[in-house]
Amino acid sequence: MNRRILLRTAALGAPLLVAGCAVSTLNGVTTVTVDVATVNSYAQAVETAGRALLAISYIAGPLGTAGVALAETAIAAVASAVQAVDRLSGGKASFSYASTSVPAAITALAADAAQVLAFVGAAVSKAPAGAVTERVQAVVAALSTVVALIQAFVSSVARAPLPMTGPEAIVTIDAFAAT
Repeated sequence: MNRRILLRTAALGAPLLVAGCAVSTLNGVTTVTVDVATVNSYAQAVETAGRALLAISYIAGPLGTAGVALAETAIAAVASAVQAVDRLSGGKASFSYASTSVPAAITALAADAAQVLAFVGAAVSKAPAGAVTERVQAVVAALSTVVALIQAFVSSVARAPLPMTGPEAIVTIDAFAAT
């Protein structure tokens, strides 16, 4: 799915709508509708940010070879979870499911995305003083936003304010990865 479509069509309203997820209740049954294009866009942003940040020596260095390998495994797991979401959707642009049974693929995607963010956060915190540029800080904030938006699929509980909107996070990550 194309992230550019998301940037043109994303709503900037309630957090769940921004995350590509709508919740409705009819006759006591809560249904969650997932916009697959949005899920894919956010997951691609996690992959892009993770790979771009790991390519920076002062990010990868503190993680060491084993840490980088674990981070790359988490990034690959994000891609795998996206494929599972695509299979669950049956090729449709959106699909619905009862909120009492959140698909395991979306739960896995949220966990994998959070793990990528944890590796990046650990590396940034160990980087030499002054090495972390404003651009890297912006990408880490964008990655944090995307992870929080993915987690919104798993829980509709209110979250702390995000540093930027989903579309802004994707633009920040794409611009950084393009350099």
